[in-house]
Amino acid sequence: MKQLLIVFVILMGVEHCYAQKSQWTFGQKAGIGSSGRNKVSYPDSEVNDTYKTGTSYGFGIRGGYCFLKYFTATVDVEWQQVRDERVRTATFNSPGTGQVVNTVRFENVFQRVQVPVAIQFSPFTKTIKPYVKVGIMPNRLLNGSFDNEFRSSESATVDFDKADADFDMEPNTSLDRQLNFFAGIGVGIGKHLSVECVHHFAGRLKYASAYSLNTFVLYPDYYSYALRGTQFSLVYHIW
Repeated sequence: MKQLLIVFVILMGVEHCYAQKSQWTFGQKAGIGSSGRNKVSYPDSEVNDTYKTGTSYGFGIRGGYCFLKYFTATVDVEWQQVRDERVRTATFNSPGTGQVVNTVRFENVFQRVQVPVAIQFSPFTKTIKPYVKVGIMPNRLLNGSFDNEFRSSESATVDFDKADADFDMEPNTSLDRQLNFFAGIGVGIGKHLSVECVHHFAGRLKYASAYSLNTFVLYPDYYSYALRGTQFSLVYHIW
C-alpha cells in the first residue's frame, strides 16, 4: 500500500510538471514581406519624392507563455533586413537649355535586431486556431546604406554613389534605437506550426547626410520609410 502511494505521488508530480511546462512554448521563425510605403510627396513646386516599397526578410526564435486560457505572451529575438526606394525628381527651366529634369534614385537598406513583445489572443482551442496579436518592438539598427544614382536630361552620363549610414554622427545618434508598435493576425496549425502576418508601424526616417558646426552650411537629408512594413512569418514550435 505504501509503495502504491509513493507511485501515485510520483505520477501526480510528473503530471503537474508536464501541465506547468505545457504552458510554455519555444520555436523558430522565418519571415518575408514588404517594407516601406508607396507615396508621392512634394517638398516644393519643382521637386517631388516618389517612395516605393522593397522586400524584407528575417529569422529568429520565439518564446511564449500562456498565462490565461485564451491569452499568450510572446517574445521574439530576430534579425531582419528591410529596404525601400526613393526617387527625387527636380524639374526646372535653364536659360539657353529649356526644361531640365534631374533624378536621383535612392536605394535604402537597413539591417536590425529586434525584440517584438506581444499579447496574443486565441479564443479557439481546436486543431486550427486563429489568433490576433498586438505589441511593441524595441529594435536596434546595426547598419544601413543610401546608395544613389543620379541622371540628368542635360547629359547622358550616370553618376553612382554609396553612402553608408553613420549613426555616430551628431544629428543621427538616436536614429539607430527605435521603438515601434505592431499588430497582426495568425493561425495555429496543429501542435507545431503557426502562420502569421504582422504590420510594423513606423514613421519616416530622416537621416542627415553630413554635419557641420557652421549653421550656414546646409547638407541634404536622406529619407526612408523602410522601417515600417508587413511581414509574413512561419513559426515552428519545438514544444
